[in-house]
Amino acid sequence: MSSQFLVYNLDEKPPFDRKAGSRKHERPLAESCDHLRQILSTHLPEIDWSDPMRGILDVDERDLQFSLGDGGDLTCIVLSGSGVFEDTIAELCKVTGWWAMDTSTGRYIDPDDPFGRGIDEIRGLVPPAPPPPPGCPRCKRPLSVKTGRCIYCG
Repeated sequence: MSSQFLVYNLDEKPPFDRKAGSRKHERPLAESCDHLRQILSTHLPEIDWSDPMRGILDVDERDLQFSLGDGGDLTCIVLSGSGVFEDTIAELCKVTGWWAMDTSTGRYIDPDDPFGRGIDEIRGLVPPAPPPPPGCPRCKRPLSVKTGRCIYCG
């Protein structure tokens, strides 16, 4: 599973319950690329900066790349990776005050609910738990899925 996120430094909390709109209140993430690498490495010391414009974080057989672009515009960095990184990105955003937008959905990650479960539950997108399978009226054991009959009572 591949994912991509854009990270911004915004003046205000973005809306988590709808797609991202304009980012009128962007500020630079750091003063320079060196400063940005220092901030990222402070919170994620495992990042490999062999290529100074692209850091790689290898965690539990998942790779997350931090692309600083050409280093000219420090208002956004691109994070892309194979695997699920919402939790790692949410933690980074919590400690830095930054905000990350999932490019596949156009929604910002809520640092307190990185997988968006709260929003999906509110909208009814998370299906309710299935009802328990019916039991045998006599012995109360589960009925056979295949036949719909009790395998003990017949």
